[in-house]
Amino acid sequence: MTRADVEARQQELNQELDRYQRQRKPLIDEIKAKVEEVGPLRAASESDRIANARHSTVAEGVFLEGTNNADDKAPINFLALGQRAARAICHIVDANRTSLGTGFLVAPGLLITNNHVIPDADSAEGAIAEFEFELDGDENPVRPRRFLLEPRRLFATSPRGKLDFTFVSVAAVSTNGDPLEAQGWLPLDDRPNKILEGQPVVVIQHPNGQMKALCLFDSVLVLRDHDPDLPYILYTTDTDNGSSGSPAFNRFWQVIGLHHASVDTGDMHEGKPVVINRGIRISSIFSALKDGPADGTLHGSKPHVETIYNVLMDPRTRRNGRPFATGASATAVVSNTAPVSGVAVVTEGSRTRGTVIRRKPINHFDNRSGFNPMFLTDRPEDDPVPEHPLYVPLPKLPDWLEEDAARLVGRGNDYELKYQHFSIAMSASRSLAIFTACNVDGARMYRLAREDRDPDDFLDSSISPEAAADIWFYDPRLSENNQLGPELYDATSFDYGHLVRRLDPVWGFDDSTPRIANDDTFCMTNCSPQETRFHRTRRSDDGNWSALEDVILNEANLKDRKFVILTGPVLDPRDTTILGVKVPTGFWKIAAYANGGDLKAHGFMLWQEEEVADLDERFEGTIDLSMAKRPVKIREIARLTGLDFGPLFHADVRGDIA
Repeated sequence: MTRADVEARQQELNQELDRYQRQRKPLIDEIKAKVEEVGPLRAASESDRIANARHSTVAEGVFLEGTNNADDKAPINFLALGQRAARAICHIVDANRTSLGTGFLVAPGLLITNNHVIPDADSAEGAIAEFEFELDGDENPVRPRRFLLEPRRLFATSPRGKLDFTFVSVAAVSTNGDPLEAQGWLPLDDRPNKILEGQPVVVIQHPNGQMKALCLFDSVLVLRDHDPDLPYILYTTDTDNGSSGSPAFNRFWQVIGLHHASVDTGDMHEGKPVVINRGIRISSIFSALKDGPADGTLHGSKPHVETIYNVLMDPRTRRNGRPFATGASATAVVSNTAPVSGVAVVTEGSRTRGTVIRRKPINHFDNRSGFNPMFLTDRPEDDPVPEHPLYVPLPKLPDWLEEDAARLVGRGNDYELKYQHFSIAMSASRSLAIFTACNVDGARMYRLAREDRDPDDFLDSSISPEAAADIWFYDPRLSENNQLGPELYDATSFDYGHLVRRLDPVWGFDDSTPRIANDDTFCMTNCSPQETRFHRTRRSDDGNWSALEDVILNEANLKDRKFVILTGPVLDPRDTTILGVKVPTGFWKIAAYANGGDLKAHGFMLWQEEEVADLDERFEGTIDLSMAKRPVKIREIARLTGLDFGPLFHADVRGDIA
């Protein structure tokens, strides 16, 4: 592999881009005219605007609300985050120090660049990732840090005719003994809509093999191609040969694309040529990794591809999606002195803070029917009648939220996890439930203890009743990356908080069914971080989450009533990140029931509000919580969550949606 080989492949891509952008020019011009007339936000669809806003942190959200994204001001930490981002970006050279391109770290020990820069594992052997090839604030050269690439440890690539990316491992220590962890990394987020047409694009690069450069002036996104076979973004940034493999960022330093080609359009703007650049969408890269090496889009061993996907999806890697600086937790995801596959979070039967995490067989839930929308009626479950006045369907997800719903393995677009008497939909980006829906039958309720679990599957002679009370498990129908693991719970005062209350589905016509339901509530899918005081500590004023659940459960028990209980966290993109996990601060609950043939519903919100405090160098912060039991209108819950509760709006005892 030589520089000439790279430039020849680059020229082929640029020629292909020239044809592509000419084909797309009418659409580009149409979008540009709309953006110039009404601005980036109003030019986008409502669903795209909402999805875009969900990527914002607290500071970013407040900033955008204040400016309506109508000017070029940015928070002052834009500069600090840019410096942090730059540390993770490197100049890729061969063994003779000949420039090949640019790359960047996406996790400890894991680098991404273009396939046309490093086309195969043999080409990566002997190649070097050169960090800090740049000038300091006094215009003096910084001493570069050079790390060998290690393709034998981890390598996967997509040909330049496909997605043009390469992942490769990087040595833990440089040729001068510098630790790689000091460079940090740039998390990748598989969710779309991190940027809208007309918004700024920032690229950090090594153009023509020169020292690190930054382009942020007169640089905007001009097109997000929604054709699934054309996974590209186009932007008007100044780049050059050698910039291939650079990260393209939005204004908040989230990576939006992997830069790989550019072409002069022949147009002029303010006296200079208009150059169109193209990047590979991050969501498309994730899709290729998830599908694996099957159709020629991706080359690499299956274990390597799976490891890359798992590392990138790990919450400790993703954190809040912004450039991550080094610290004590920088090596928590991947040990750079061991194979990258050491990312496994928990093993069978491992014990943490008294809690054991286990795995069920893949067919364990085959006979579960899940939530019954006809539960409050006198009609059979398999004969749904949406027009029935007591029909309560699962909440409907808007398009932008449905995109984020975690799909069941091997079940196409199905995202409903069916359990005994309840169902759950999970957020792929947050690894937490979007909502839960449970049928509660007070006339057939059992009062079972935590250790009264599934008698046919769970208990064996090696497990004591005391141990059984604290055993949770991953649901095999979802990737474990879509289920928040024990790390946050075991390092903080957050409880393993049941969303579907443990006793709510514990009812039935025989002794076995309630125990199966009891066991089902111990899935990690039904768990959400709730601080101990919020979750269970009794207070003299407004109670807590458990107290609210007791009120509903006692109403069902004492009056032998049937209830439909919908529950979930408020997944606000501005939630505080603790140990790499965005922790919900709000939880909602809706209780619906029949009253004289009419449907009635009550909505509640409880908040565990945050006060950031430095408890430990390993934590970004922790939160102190106050609780307030607040009856709210169901339309307010809908506003906060984006969910459509259908007939429950009009059944709301606090007033109709109108």
